Amino acid sequence: MKQDPEVRSFSIGENDQGKRVDRILRNLLPQYSLGFIYKMIRKGSITLNRRKVAPTHRVALGDILTVPSSLRMKELTPLESESPADLPILYEDEDFLVLNKPKGITAHGAHSLLPSIILYLQGKTPYSLTYTPGPLHRLDRNTTGILVFGKSLMGARLFSSALRNGLVEKHYVTILTGILEEPARWEHVLQRDSRKKRTMLGTDPTDTSTGKRSIGITEVFPLAHSTLLPSGITLVVLQIHTGRTHQIRAQASFEGHPLLGDFKYGGQAFRGGYFLHAFRLRMPDRLDLQAPLPKAFAVTIRTLFGEGHFPFLGPSR
Repeated sequence: MKQDPEVRSFSIGENDQGKRVDRILRNLLPQYSLGFIYKMIRKGSITLNRRKVAPTHRVALGDILTVPSSLRMKELTPLESESPADLPILYEDEDFLVLNKPKGITAHGAHSLLPSIILYLQGKTPYSLTYTPGPLHRLDRNTTGILVFGKSLMGARLFSSALRNGLVEKHYVTILTGILEEPARWEHVLQRDSRKKRTMLGTDPTDTSTGKRSIGITEVFPLAHSTLLPSGITLVVLQIHTGRTHQIRAQASFEGHPLLGDFKYGGQAFRGGYFLHAFRLRMPDRLDLQAPLPKAFAVTIRTLFGEGHFPFLGPSR
């Protein structure tokens, strides 16, 4: 059966099923108002399985959505990218792609990992009108380690639900300025200053812009100490129970133990800047992952603290 040149037809896939027709069209036709889209549906210019349907109708797997070719649609082809051969993949299954993110690169936006990931996943994920693989949580540009990307809508929903319910365990390792003798639990009201791009101490535990609680909670476990630097330094493992922007860096500074090399938050200068590595992530019944340290961080730990203080150093060369 030949395609009518005046329309484009789209098959509803696994990542689109169950969604409302109007929401699929808002994604497919971003340049048009919702009122215009409703008008096209009412006139029968946009159909599902060649029939008029209500905008709120929910599509099923295999349904055929037909849209006039004259409408300007979102480009559905993958972004252009360099070869993805060097992606630092830790783990992959049908729902998740997990990377050991290097330092100095972001998870999304211009010059990020995302274009290479979309290219890598081309042909490996079901075609979708609405779902594009993307990062399921944040890591700052200079934070390294475990970063989870969603390959499927189901995977994205599972991970997001686990995050909301506090079921995703995330552990980091870093070097703090000063000597921290005992484990600690840090709790602060955090407020983001978007102009200065800094996280500050706040006074109101509720974020006025979102209505959500803005408490940062981090547990800290000292592993080793060193007096090779005048201030003294402490190698620590941290577990975060919330996920605020710059949470670890800001809370460490508030507690008088800024990350070594984190000049922005009051840390003393250190060649190469600060190290902060997300070395373990656990999601019950699905993920339990560990990421080897970057070589520069592993060498720094050995130089400052000696051998045997951190079990995930990886090879020394």
